[in-house]
Amino acid sequence: MYAFFGIIILAILLIIETFKIDYSQITVTSSYIIDYINEFYYRLCDNLTNASSSDTEEDNTIISNYNGLISDWINALFDDNNEGLSDDLIKSVNVKHIYKMIPIIYQQSIIATNSNKIDIKILNNGIDYLSQMFLIPCTLNIIKWLLRRIWSDDPTLDCLPVQVLHELIKSNLGENDEAASESKLFFQIVLKISGNSIISTLKKLTNWENSILIKDIIEKVSNSVDQTYLEGDLNLKFNEKANLCEQLKTKAIALVNNTNSYDYQFINLFPSIDKHHELMRYIVEEITLYQKTNGGNEDTKLFINLSIFMVLLEAIDTIDDKQYWIKHIKDTEPPIRSNIAAENKFDILMDYHYSSIFNNSDEISNNDYLFSGENTNSSVEIENLKSKIGRHESLLNSFNHIKEFCGIKDQSTFLKSLRIFKDKLIDELEAFDL
Repeated sequence: MYAFFGIIILAILLIIETFKIDYSQITVTSSYIIDYINEFYYRLCDNLTNASSSDTEEDNTIISNYNGLISDWINALFDDNNEGLSDDLIKSVNVKHIYKMIPIIYQQSIIATNSNKIDIKILNNGIDYLSQMFLIPCTLNIIKWLLRRIWSDDPTLDCLPVQVLHELIKSNLGENDEAASESKLFFQIVLKISGNSIISTLKKLTNWENSILIKDIIEKVSNSVDQTYLEGDLNLKFNEKANLCEQLKTKAIALVNNTNSYDYQFINLFPSIDKHHELMRYIVEEITLYQKTNGGNEDTKLFINLSIFMVLLEAIDTIDDKQYWIKHIKDTEPPIRSNIAAENKFDILMDYHYSSIFNNSDEISNNDYLFSGENTNSSVEIENLKSKIGRHESLLNSFNHIKEFCGIKDQSTFLKSLRIFKDKLIDELEAFDL
């Protein structure tokens, strides 16, 4: 019965991801599934709280009992001397609680391994349990969390998140020649949802082809998931020894000239290519080249105009966006940079998540802007948050970090081109029609 409940959760997530449903537009304000997907799939437990609904003796007793119960689960999952998950232990917790508890337990066990508090062998013993039918749905949350940790912690080949991801996939899929068991088919639903993210994230690692683990992960995922579930832009081929911006220019010109050699999928790479502001700097170089040829290179002019259009198209959705960027691109003050170092440790204790997992109160906090039906500003809060994230990640924000050099009193070719780029952006922004 527990496995059937997990299938329902996975089916809903598969529908959301397959049809690209805008989750923020869902109007249901009180639902376990809505709450679960928001907190454990999208937010990956980041917003969980250590505050209980009250501070009474009865409530503290319940917390203490659940702490003991969670300890029993940890011992059953990771202790070699334990008999494993017993039926009594599984039945001691509501299935809804299990699907919230398991991702947290495994997140903390991975962090404990990274801090050398537990051995990798002990961690792998626990990962084997995730191949059980009723726990397979929890692997989706864990996979998403691992992919994020690859970049936030240690974006290197065969780092701990990559090792855990490999062990998790191997444990659930087994050998390639094994017959398709029910649990294996169940896990393939997880890969249908996360397979594209797995492959694209791992292929962004430098020299990923040199990692046996990564190559094995990509092979297993690709062989287990129908290609229709993998995004087409993963098949877009580039010469890795050549300048990626040069290749984008070639493909852009081919697209506009309507030649047979273009691939429209390159457009998807515009928002993601600008690591270290590479695309912005390349456009400045193209402007310099165009100036040197006295306007004689039509291909260069075409690429500059198309790039600026794509940058604006990616950054502007509303009139507010347009006004925001006009103001900030014109602004001569340099952008404020944060000096706060990123955390490399996750110290939250298990009992801190009591109220998020085990609190069955039907009351919805007025502070929960996403799910509180009483808060009429919830949609506004969501849209404001989405707008801030979008502006931060946009290519115009990338230009915002290099435009400060426009104020330098220097007549170098690069700075002249940068000022031309800025003026061109402002003109196009003011003329941009929604």
